[in-house]
Amino acid sequence: MTRKKINVGWQSYIILLVIWSGVTPVIHGWLPLHLHGWPFDLTTVLAKGILWSALTWWYLTHYRSQLADTPHRLWHWRLPGTFWLSLVTIVVIQGIGQLWRPTPFALTPDLWTKENGQVINVMLAAGVFEEWFFRGWLTNYLSQRKTTFWQVNLAQAVAFQVIHFPLYLVNGYTPLVWLANIACVLPLGLLFGWNYHRSHNIWPSILLHITWNSLVFLLN
Repeated sequence: MTRKKINVGWQSYIILLVIWSGVTPVIHGWLPLHLHGWPFDLTTVLAKGILWSALTWWYLTHYRSQLADTPHRLWHWRLPGTFWLSLVTIVVIQGIGQLWRPTPFALTPDLWTKENGQVINVMLAAGVFEEWFFRGWLTNYLSQRKTTFWQVNLAQAVAFQVIHFPLYLVNGYTPLVWLANIACVLPLGLLFGWNYHRSHNIWPSILLHITWNSLVFLLN
């Protein structure tokens, strides 16, 4: 009896998950004890950029023929109606959330020290590197399998959620905070995947990801 070979897309994800589970305690547990502000921010950006980009680039290059969209096409600039609808939706959701706060729409007073100063990492780098892997590679590759788009979209959104779990563990989140984050990140993964499917490039999901993270970082 032959053993079924693991799907290349999931193989790449398991590799990333294992690596990131080992790196996260170092970046978010040990490193903050020694670096703060811009040095910490740039170090986290560099770590994520090298690890995520190298893995994504390698798989996109070696499995180019098995992709729904070629690597070059991923960066074509096209923002369909889906993007604008999604953009309005996340802005409205953030706005409604702000109305429940004592001082709605007030900028965070500790912007340059929040989360140990991860301004670039949270507001920009996460959106670029995560979208390139999860939508540009994983969703792109899985879309060529014999499954429906919504099966692919749910699978990649769950994978996107799980990659955040090492950070939740390192930060010592309570069960309630875990649930709150899952209720946020999982739907966002579905939304980003839907935008990739409709546009066939990753700019819409990158811009939406950056917008969401920036609003959370600036206003909370």
